[in-house]
Amino acid sequence: MKVVFDSFDGSSNIPARNYVRKKKMVKYFSRLSAAAMVSFGKLANGITLTPDMPIYYATGPLTHGETSYFHEMCDIFLSSSEPFSNKIFIERALPKMSPLHEFGALYNMPVCFISIEYGLVGDNTSLCCGAAALLEQAKHSVYRGNIILGAGKLYPDGRIESAFAALTKAELNSIPQFSWDEDAIELFRVLEKEKAL
Repeated sequence: MKVVFDSFDGSSNIPARNYVRKKKMVKYFSRLSAAAMVSFGKLANGITLTPDMPIYYATGPLTHGETSYFHEMCDIFLSSSEPFSNKIFIERALPKMSPLHEFGALYNMPVCFISIEYGLVGDNTSLCCGAAALLEQAKHSVYRGNIILGAGKLYPDGRIESAFAALTKAELNSIPQFSWDEDAIELFRVLEKEKAL
């Protein structure tokens, strides 16, 4: 079992450029995607990746920092006496949003960018769930080699935690059951402690 657990405070620069070959891609990364790329890059160093290796990744709700551009769009309607309409949305609100913001709003972008960077085409699954659901998905994998689990969590203060683990099926099946409401990132705290023993 190999486990990587990273934490970045809200003001820290996340060094994703150090973990990608195509540096131009970094401009599309949200902070969560950047953190995931760093953590996965550390995990990938020293393990053999195969194109069909699955990744199961869990994340939670996006925070204000990742979706603040939606507020700008909504302000257009709040400051107008006109009711919401598709016409106004397209003509006035949509131009306020950079197309690059969409990459930060999609839950599957961390795994998408990792898959592109490392050529992984196996079961690449992004879930908005807790630890139990993440484990349940991975335990049903039919893949015979190592399985990669990951999780990312954004906090209201801007802090980000990102973690990945490469596990055999036996290691995966030996993980104790988590409750359905426990954050997926907590699974990696447990795995990190087990690794240290």
